Parts: sequence; structure tokens; C-alpha cells
Amino acid sequence: MGFKITFNKNLSYRKKLCPNCLNELKLESPLAGLIVPESYFCDKCGYSGSVALEVNQS
Repeated sequence: MGFKITFNKNLSYRKKLCPNCLNELKLESPLAGLIVPESYFCDKCGYSGSVALEVNQS
């Protein structure tokens, strides 16, 4: 019945990719993740939303 909490100690940058065209996404606002929820924009296909694919950088 206990909960196990784990923290991701790997603080490396994770590249965010567009779910439509797999192009790298940009944050819509410089305050994203601080004051407002993270929202992304794709220059290639025009996607705008909060869903992004993450890729670990090695």
C-alpha cells in the first residue's frame, strides 16, 4: 500500500519533437513552465499545443 517516489537525477536537456512532423519544437512563451503551462510551437507544420515527444540527448 506504500508509494515509491523516484526522482530523475539526470538533468540533461531533452529535445522536444513535434508529434506531427518530428521537427524540433520551440516554447511559445519565455515563461512556459514557470508561470504558465508549457506550450510548444512547430515552425515547419504550424503545430501548437502542449504534447511533445521527448528525445534523450546522449
